[in-house]
Order: sequence, then C-alpha cells, then structure tokens
Amino acid sequence: MKDSQKNKQDQIFTVLPEMIVDQLVFKNIGVMVMDLTATEFECFKVDGILGSNQMAKLFWRINYDENSLEATRDLSRFDLTGYDIIIPFDVKDQKTPIIKASILDQKINFTFDTGSSGNIKITNNNYNSKKVTEKIDVYGNSSVGAFGAGNPVSGYIFKASNIAVGNKTFNKAMVATGSSNLIGNDFLKNFVFVLDWEGRKIYMKQIKETSYKLESFGFGYRFIDSKPTVAYVFQEENFPLMVGDSIISINNINLDNLDKEGVCHYFLNRVEKDVTAIDMKIKRGGVVMSVNLKKKMYLKADF
Repeated sequence: MKDSQKNKQDQIFTVLPEMIVDQLVFKNIGVMVMDLTATEFECFKVDGILGSNQMAKLFWRINYDENSLEATRDLSRFDLTGYDIIIPFDVKDQKTPIIKASILDQKINFTFDTGSSGNIKITNNNYNSKKVTEKIDVYGNSSVGAFGAGNPVSGYIFKASNIAVGNKTFNKAMVATGSSNLIGNDFLKNFVFVLDWEGRKIYMKQIKETSYKLESFGFGYRFIDSKPTVAYVFQEENFPLMVGDSIISINNINLDNLDKEGVCHYFLNRVEKDVTAIDMKIKRGGVVMSVNLKKKMYLKADF
C-alpha cells in the first residue's frame, strides 16, 4: 500500500476460509477489513491489499515494466541469471521486508515497500543538511495511504551521492524526507526483482538506466471531497500557491463541481502532465485568484 498514516479509523479483523488470486488459492487467512472508498483507491478500483504475510508463503517475481507478478513454491523455477544485486532483509511481525542501507553516511533500516508510489524516503531526523549539495525545501503532505494523509509538515527533496544497499551502491538517487524510511515504486520500477522470504533475500536485475531529475510546477494536489486542493508546495520566495488552496481550473478546464467519474478521470489523467505552462484559477479564503506557472527544472539530471 502507499505510505500510510494511522488514525482512529475503525477496523474489523476476521478469518476467511479461502482467497483466490488468479490461480493461487490461500486457505484460512486472516483479514483486516477497512474502508477503501477514498478517492485515491476508488479511482484505481482497489478492492483489497495483498499483504506481506500472505506473500511470504511463496516466492515472487515482480516486473513493473511488464506489469507482471509471478509466484511459485519453488525458487529454482525463476532463472536468477543476471540478478547481480542481492539484498538481505529481516521482517516485521507482518512479514514486511526490512533492509539495511547506508545513506548520508548513516545506517538506516528501510521498509521495502512494493506498494508505495514514491521513490526513496527517509525520516526528517535522518536528514543531514551538511551532507547534501542539491535540495528543494517542501511543505505539505505528498503521500496518502489507506488511513488518509497526515498533517502538513516541512521537508526536503534531494539527491544522495551514495546509497549502499546489499552489495550495490547507487549514485545520485532521488530521496525525500517524511514520516518513514522506505524504498518505493519510483525506484523499484527500474528493476526486475525476486522476493525470497525463506532465504530472507531480494534478488534484483536492473532493466532501466535512470538519470534522476526533478522537473515540476512546484506544487502537487489531491482531490479532497471531490475538490482538487493544493497538498504540497516547493518553498520558494514569492511562490503564489499555498497548501489548502482550492483549484477551480487549470488551462480553462473546469475542475470545480466534478462528479465521481470526472474526479477519477482528472486524478488519473492530470491536466498539467504534458504541458510546460499552466494558467490556474484558485480560491483562497473565498477570494478567486489567477495564477500562471511555468514548469521548472529543480534538480538536474546527472549524465
């Protein structure tokens, strides 16, 4: 799942006699029932989350490039030729993989989070400004999970010169600060990897060379109660947007008063995705304002 923030949402725990996932059949499994009707889940048509406690019963190969998820009881059925990155891991109570890595000259335990839509994230107290040469200050909340989003906080997006994971060192990878230490899909999509809970190892093969860069309009937004709302901003002098601003339109496309179908369309197909400049109308404190923004390179690619 995406990086989750706990709240007082009611939960129900039960046991199901059977669960079928494609051709896999799991017997007598524990289940946590939760509300997945928030916009971010409804638009993806997510009915449930397959957790590590079930995945740990098999060996899994994940390839985001091919949108494939394979499972087997016999690890030898996966040809591991070329999987030259080997990462040992420990587990939490729910079998979540925890890997040890070194970043900013600190040893940190990371959650290997195959459900997080982000890149690499570290907690704010693990951030050391003296070790960073390229960074962007941000404010707000850029992540949301099954338990909603947390309160807006200050943070950073930066490039780490060296990240040592298992037997591999990665250079100039993008990292953000937040409430947890995790490695997410924006990083993992560059690899095919096999999860081996029995041997407590992750085998990875790189399939894409990525030069990390950060190009943005300087803000991000979420749909809250069907209303697009500024959720985080890059903290630049005289930046015209603030967290909590309600977005009325982008490039003359009206985003106000959308129905569920419209919300999902523009949540999955962002108006600003493939353009370099946007004209916006926003509402703040009952006042409607016009804002023009140009896309900017905040962190340059390394070649």
